[in-house]
Amino acid sequence: MECPKCKSRDTGKVANNQYYCWNCFVLFSFDNKMRPCLYEVDTEGTLVALEQ
Repeated sequence: MECPKCKSRDTGKVANNQYYCWNCFVLFSFDNKMRPCLYEVDTEGTLVALEQ
């Protein structure tokens, strides 16, 4: 899986339709129209949506 933000292939699957990029440290998934949804994990472990 390629990261939609940095295009790195250094990613891993963490849940159903959720992936993590070890290069730019972003969690991402895809909506029903296959558009990427990007999230950052804050220090408390909460997901924060990133603007596209």
